[in-house]
Parts: sequence; C-alpha cells; structure tokens
Amino acid sequence: MNLRKAFVSAVATIACTAGIVAAAGEASAAPATPTKPSAAAQAPGRVQVDQPLTRAERDQQALNQLGSSVSTAVSIGALAGTGVGAVAGCIIGGIIIPAVGCIPGVITGAGFGGIVGTIGAGGPTLAGAVDQYIKTINSPFTPPKSITIPLTPAR
Repeated sequence: MNLRKAFVSAVATIACTAGIVAAAGEASAAPATPTKPSAAAQAPGRVQVDQPLTRAERDQQALNQLGSSVSTAVSIGALAGTGVGAVAGCIIGGIIIPAVGCIPGVITGAGFGGIVGTIGAGGPTLAGAVDQYIKTINSPFTPPKSITIPLTPAR
C-alpha cells in the first residue's frame, strides 16, 4: 500500500469514527461542527464534534444532563447522610440507652441519615437541574455552522 492510499484510509477511518459519513477515496464529506481540541488531542485530519446538530439532539443532551446531575447528588447525599446519621445514632444511642449501646443507634441513625441526606442533597439539585433543563428546551435553537472536510491530503 502506498503512502497516499494509507493516508486516505486513515483519514476516512478517523472521519467515520467522528460520525462523518464518507467512502474512502471520495473528496467530500458530510458537514460537521469542529471544536477547538486540546493540544494533546490535536491530530492532523481529526475533527471533534460535540455540539448538537438538531433541536431534538440538544433537548436529549439536556435531559441526560438533568438525570446525571440529580443521580450524582442523590447518591452522594445518601452516602454522606448515612455516615453522619450512623455516627450521630451511635452517640445518641450510647447516651440515651447506655445498657444497649451503640449498635441500635447506628442502625437507626444510618437509616434516618440516608433519607435526610437524599432529600437534603437531591432536592435542591433537582430544582436547579430542572430549571436549567426548562431554560434549555425553551431557548431558541440555532444550528451550528457547517464545514466540509476533504478526505484527500493537501498538496
């Protein structure tokens, strides 16, 4: 395989991986929206596409972000609340009922702490994420400018 064919094949592979549909050897490709890649990710012939091309795609990305934000906040809140509740339950259980000890207090405190942590961290995050989602889906959509990426090397 000569150098030109290897280059065209490599560029076609990179273009197809980035979501650009083109056959190897053709001189045109579907439009894409590049972003400024970091210096480490920059490579000749490589295009990064991360902007939504349609309104539906933008709305789906906003919904995915909403779910991800709330899920993370609820998980972290439950974990932290469980830990704090367990410690508080042990201290309170040991003081109120010294004969029984720390174990029943840990179990009860962990349960209550998990619930309080879930609501305490998840509630405000849910409110903020829903607000951002509603703003995103109600804002006007402007499609990105398109460019054409040639699959043949420059001479």
